[in-house]
Amino acid sequence: MSTPPTAACLVVSMAALLNRITMLLEDPVNYPDIEANEMAAAARLFEELGQIPRATMLYQHCLGQSYPGEIFRDSSERLAAIYKHAGNYTAAIPVWARAAQAGSLLACEELAKYYEHQVRDYLQAVQWTQTALDALTSTETTSQSIYQWKRELEHRLNRLKYKLDHA
Repeated sequence: MSTPPTAACLVVSMAALLNRITMLLEDPVNYPDIEANEMAAAARLFEELGQIPRATMLYQHCLGQSYPGEIFRDSSERLAAIYKHAGNYTAAIPVWARAAQAGSLLACEELAKYYEHQVRDYLQAVQWTQTALDALTSTETTSQSIYQWKRELEHRLNRLKYKLDHA
C-alpha cells in the first residue's frame, strides 16, 4: 500500500505544472519537447481567446510539422476557417486542399462551396463534392455522422448537376 503524497509534494507538483504551462504558452514554437497535441491545443486556446494572429502562427507551425492525421486535419480546418472569416480565400484554398488530401470532409465541402458560390465553377464544385463522397468510405466517423454527411453531399451534388445542366 502506497502512502498518499504530502501537501508539500502536491504543491511542488502544481508549481512545476504551472511553470510548464506558462512556458508553453509564452513561446510554444520554441518550447523544447512540445507534443503535437499541446501545440494544437495552444493554437485553439489563442483562437478562442481572440488572439487570431498568434493562433494563426501556431496553426501554420502545426501544418509544417509531421503531426498525426487528426491533429493535421483539425489544425488545417481551423486555420482555413480563420482565413475564410477574414475573406482571405487565397490563403484558405491551399490549406483546404492539403486537408482534403489528408481526408478532411469539411475541407472538401468548403472547396465545393467556394467553387460554387465564389467562382461559379460548378464543375470544380462537383469534383470536390464527389471527392468528399468518395472519402466517406474511409472516414473514421460514426454511422449517423456518415449518413448526415452523405445526405448533405448528395443534395449538394444534385443541385450542382442541375446548375451544370441548366447553365
